[in-house]
Amino acid sequence: MAALTRRAGLAGLLIFGGLLLAGCGQAGLTGVQQACDHVERGLRAFDRSLTLDPTDPVRSQLRATTRREFMRATHFAARASTQNGHWTAFATSLSEVHRVGVDSVVPTLRMQCATIRSGDYYY
Repeated sequence: MAALTRRAGLAGLLIFGGLLLAGCGQAGLTGVQQACDHVERGLRAFDRSLTLDPTDPVRSQLRATTRREFMRATHFAARASTQNGHWTAFATSLSEVHRVGVDSVVPTLRMQCATIRSGDYYY
């Protein structure tokens, strides 16, 4: 009887652990999706800026919009990374904008948000 109770307890613990881990996989997903909303707005402004002459003041405004949207995305990504460490790389990429500039992080952020949107990421 004691062995049966131990087995039932172990089975219950395994089921609970599996459910807990399955729930953790989605932790922070809403936050990174919100961050990608801002990143994608910034990317649209960045792409428009590429069609303009570097001396055009509108180009500077579009680049400022890109930086602003990336900064808005940062807090969503940071919060998501505290909920699920899987999102830390994304949050780090956003935090690098100040250090390396917009042009350097655009390819990475474009790829990361495309992956997040596709659902083709790993936990």
